[in-house]
Amino acid sequence: MQTGHITSRVIAAALAAALGVGGACPASAQTEPAEPVAAPSANTPATWPAPAPVAGGPDGELATSFLSGIGMVLATRQVMAKIGRPLEPAPGPNRTVEACRDAAWAEASKLGATTIEAASAGRQGVDRQGRATAPVRMRITYPNLMGFEVREAVMICTIDRRGTILEVRS
Repeated sequence: MQTGHITSRVIAAALAAALGVGGACPASAQTEPAEPVAAPSANTPATWPAPAPVAGGPDGELATSFLSGIGMVLATRQVMAKIGRPLEPAPGPNRTVEACRDAAWAEASKLGATTIEAASAGRQGVDRQGRATAPVRMRITYPNLMGFEVREAVMICTIDRRGTILEVRS
């Protein structure tokens, strides 16, 4: 398995595909990238007040909601409905969550992300070499001119026995 710069590019590509970042990143991320933050903030969508229900339209349609103390929040209707509570982990073992979150954070912070949350989205599978592969749900928050944009996606992550990321795909 290739490591280093190639792995970083693969993770960045998977993140871009899963979360819709990269060429169409938030306006704030189009400026010079800031230094990556050591750890995400505790002020995440899980701790924000729940928005009023957003009526009409399909789940994948973008919606905005004003949250007191936060500002305007842009997210798909499906993601907006989950703001105000933590991501719900799927039952069963999944030892890929931490490594996958750290790899995604390393790339998302370069694009201006302020927080990242991760939770198991399913059970892990383990091959004969001890590599674990499992889905991980990510929720990443980016600042914008009026408040924040919240994006969510499930990524498939593979780690080796030591917990080192080998592959991330959407």
